[in-house]
Amino acid sequence: MGIFGLESFLLKYLPNACPRVKLEDLIKEYRRETGRTSCVTVIDTNILIRQCLDDLDIVCGGQFAEYKINLLNYIGRLTALGISPVFFLDGSVDRGKMRCWMDRQMERQERLRRIYQSVDEGCNRSIIAAEDTIIPAGMYEATIITIQEAKYPIFCAVSDADVEMAQYARANKCFAIMSRDTDFIILRGARYYVSLFYKHFRASDMSTFLFDREAIAKALGLHPDHLPLLASLLKNDFVDGGYLQPLYSKLMGRRTAALKQDQFYRLDQLIPTLVDFIKRELWSKADHVGAILDSTFNGYPPFLLRNLARELGLRDQFDMKERLKKQLEVSLAMHEYAPRNAPLARPFSPQPEPETDADPEVLEMARVRHRNVSFLNSVVLSLLARRTYEMGPALEDPRLPVACTSETALRPFRRRVYGLLQMPGFFTEVIVPARAPTPDLPVYRCLVVPVSPDPRVHPHPGLLALWREHNEDDADLGGDRWRLFAWALAAHRHRSAPVDALADMLRELPKHLVVPASLVYLLYHSKALEGFDRSAADLVRMLTRTSMVAKLVSETAPGELYVASYDKTVVHVAALFMRSFTYLSVLNDVLGAPVPLDKLHPALYFNGKLFHKIFMNEQPLDPVIRSSIDEGTENLIIKTVCEEVAEVYEYSEE
Repeated sequence: MGIFGLESFLLKYLPNACPRVKLEDLIKEYRRETGRTSCVTVIDTNILIRQCLDDLDIVCGGQFAEYKINLLNYIGRLTALGISPVFFLDGSVDRGKMRCWMDRQMERQERLRRIYQSVDEGCNRSIIAAEDTIIPAGMYEATIITIQEAKYPIFCAVSDADVEMAQYARANKCFAIMSRDTDFIILRGARYYVSLFYKHFRASDMSTFLFDREAIAKALGLHPDHLPLLASLLKNDFVDGGYLQPLYSKLMGRRTAALKQDQFYRLDQLIPTLVDFIKRELWSKADHVGAILDSTFNGYPPFLLRNLARELGLRDQFDMKERLKKQLEVSLAMHEYAPRNAPLARPFSPQPEPETDADPEVLEMARVRHRNVSFLNSVVLSLLARRTYEMGPALEDPRLPVACTSETALRPFRRRVYGLLQMPGFFTEVIVPARAPTPDLPVYRCLVVPVSPDPRVHPHPGLLALWREHNEDDADLGGDRWRLFAWALAAHRHRSAPVDALADMLRELPKHLVVPASLVYLLYHSKALEGFDRSAADLVRMLTRTSMVAKLVSETAPGELYVASYDKTVVHVAALFMRSFTYLSVLNDVLGAPVPLDKLHPALYFNGKLFHKIFMNEQPLDPVIRSSIDEGTENLIIKTVCEEVAEVYEYSEE
């Protein structure tokens, strides 16, 4: 997101520095001025996803086959112009951005409330505003697999994605960065930065807004190298604007009897004032952070600063000053600002990592697999590095009991996944629930105790062994992977309970059905499917039937299913099913991909509209598809899931 409000300010007040351009014309200019023919473009994959959803129904749980077609068509239009795409993914949330990340999750919870209100009123996708869109769980993974299958280069950021994208673009003299983040106006990266925001990008003529870094700096009256100073004086992903209120009040001539953290200042008035401050007070100084702190805190009575600090939830003004100092230092570093007489292209140094107990060789292999996207999910490296595992809310019903949510129902499963990492101590997770936080139930970091398998019953060969390339002759290692996979799924059972029957069933299934069979097993025994008008067994049958025919429907009649109105239970269960897939993909990563990545694509086993049709007892299947269903396999899945007699143990570790 970058600097709050800066994009709108630039488009409104500096339109000549942010013109609408056709990519085709920009490519011609680039080739003419540089003499290069290759137009390597760094694409922000997380922003790209939204571009390919406009004509799809996403409340129903996701149309993954149709999305895959849209994504490949979109990329095809870019390559037809001469663009060579390189895709980048966000890694874990940088510690300095956690406050901003949490703010966005709160906004998502408000969207959830509005969406379910619309569902209750009988609305369908066409009536739900685009601004209320929540990308379905599983889209991120579907995007990665689709890009990998198409053989395009794709990387996952190990540290801050914006900085890594800018560094890659700079090192490879790239044509452009396509994203929606004003940090790319501040950072030196590709020759051009163009917006990929769905409201900016016009697919009809492949045009969008170009944010010209040099022209923007000139229009503001700054040297481009001083843009990081301006960025750090505004609310951004690292700096809380409330801490800067004393500076704003002083510069704007609005000193009052009180300082308020939410005092509003129009950017068209504030930014020119800050530019003048930079030129007058900071340009000639060596210690920019010290100069900003002096200007912010000097000249105010202590009680005013102390009251503001307490309004911000801090101890006193000294605490506020120290925190602002750290925020400014991080912001300047993350925007690659170099003081005078220092090399501008200095290597970026991320914040120190938390201490970790992980074996250095394991950690290094995890970094490699993370970077080249051998892991489908960025979570494994985060957990090994002792970072917080963050997960925003899926489209689950916020009004349901917590026992019906992935946050609570799947925690025993996540504990087993953590246990397979073979690290002592707690793991930290922030799994944001669908329900809005209250004073009694806030969103907080949760310390989770891992549960490890009993080595006498389920031996663990070690992560390095699990991450080796698959060898068909190594039957023992393959067996270990599947037994540990089944053990993690059986989180409702004693950690030493045998799971051979479940492992054998999964291995015998067609590879594309392993994931849905695992998901219904996990949801059924976690009791997340209980408490609805339909029984848990009925929901298992519906999800299994959807999985059996989703691929056939997608191949024969993609996009032809129509849902007149939604059922809130189906919306919730579909979201729960696909969020469970996200957690299952982490297990698959930890175990070295017993299920090949190309068999994880949700298009192979799920279609939200199809699930709605089956739930409503409509007949969405033509006779040819119905006759193609392997009822033997379908019944095997249902029988294994629903008829297993689970042992009941009082077991303190679980």
